[in-house]
Amino acid sequence: MNSPTNIKENRLNRIQWSKEPYLTTLEDYGVARNRFVQHLTKRPELIAVYQHGEPTLPGISDLDLVLVLEDRLTESRPQDFSALMFFGEDHFAFPNEPAIVPKTVFYHLQEAFPLPRLKAIHGTKLMQETYTQEEKSLLYTSHTIGQLSFYWLGCARRLVASMLSIRSTLTFLNGIVHNLKTIHAVTGKNLAQSFIEKVDSLRRNWFNETSNRIECLETLLNEVPEVLAIAILFMDQYLADQRLLIPTRDVTARVKTSDGGAIVYKSLSGISVAELASMIRRWNFKNPLRTKTSWRCPVVMLPGSFGAQLGYYAAEGKGVMTKILRSDFQDHFPMIQEIDPCYSYWLKRRIAVMDYHASFLVDNGFRFGGLFSTVTDPPHRRQVNKPIVHRLKRNMACLVVEVIRPLWIASRGGLALNSFGADDAYHAQVE
Repeated sequence: MNSPTNIKENRLNRIQWSKEPYLTTLEDYGVARNRFVQHLTKRPELIAVYQHGEPTLPGISDLDLVLVLEDRLTESRPQDFSALMFFGEDHFAFPNEPAIVPKTVFYHLQEAFPLPRLKAIHGTKLMQETYTQEEKSLLYTSHTIGQLSFYWLGCARRLVASMLSIRSTLTFLNGIVHNLKTIHAVTGKNLAQSFIEKVDSLRRNWFNETSNRIECLETLLNEVPEVLAIAILFMDQYLADQRLLIPTRDVTARVKTSDGGAIVYKSLSGISVAELASMIRRWNFKNPLRTKTSWRCPVVMLPGSFGAQLGYYAAEGKGVMTKILRSDFQDHFPMIQEIDPCYSYWLKRRIAVMDYHASFLVDNGFRFGGLFSTVTDPPHRRQVNKPIVHRLKRNMACLVVEVIRPLWIASRGGLALNSFGADDAYHAQVE
């Protein structure tokens, strides 16, 4: 059997790089953004356009826009809000689609998707809920747990890929850096500082140092398993030390992924960074396909606490996201031995917002895949060929949302989003 080092080298040698960034200017970003916003103003369901952050590295940075829409499309189609359909593929400013958010969710958007640097650039200025520093810490912690899981699985897939996009890989590395910085903001702990500096330097000097930049990119991609392993084991221990969420010991849960793989959640007590990183490097290198009769499939391992948080969402939620989570847990939900009441409260609010957001995307024909997701791709496999009974249920739900619910809301003087109880009611307010 090959050692982890040999496997690592073999995989990197097989990579063919594509979609190299090209140099442009910040003025070009502004022109592209204005053109797209002008195009969007023709859509009657558009309420506002927000921008998350500022592009600082022309040719490398993305423009992240958040489009706030009415809760139901009446005249427009999902493709009408697509940057891909407007600009074409591989646009320098819009390599990814804008985020699509319904008005009801926007007020509570920070609970599900922390985007602290939103700037209004068009339309009605909407209010957002404010949070104390302690509340932000709990929200960012829960969000980071999900993000680390996402990047851990993405790392496994990239290590076995034969072709990778340079632009998307730079974005992938920058996303990991962002999560490491979030961990520092929440816990005060600096993790993988050298990795952060090297990623920042590579992105900043991409167009200046052309001789060895691909080699540097491969080297950093090579370091990702260890970097993520450090962050994952640290956050697992942080949840335990802060008594936020402690799973029942010796409980293993499996979740199937859409590409036939599996995520195994179990206690990682006693597992070192090197051991966890080697698991991802040897990600069923010789048996990449799942069989129908066994679990011989690509498997990645994550802490039981990460699975317990997903299991808590699945047990407490009542919407589209919750149904997906319940179907993913093939064996059972990870059991929770102890959970902090405040952390529990914010997890419930998060899944309420995510359920509502997911329902909006599905009901209006958008592809469901998180906040910044493609809107023009074919629907997710779980949305194809819905049984008639599901359509009837959805029509009944529309009747409740559009007719009965507004009457009840009007009597209470606000727009309730939460489904967990009157003591936790949400009220969307427009300035």
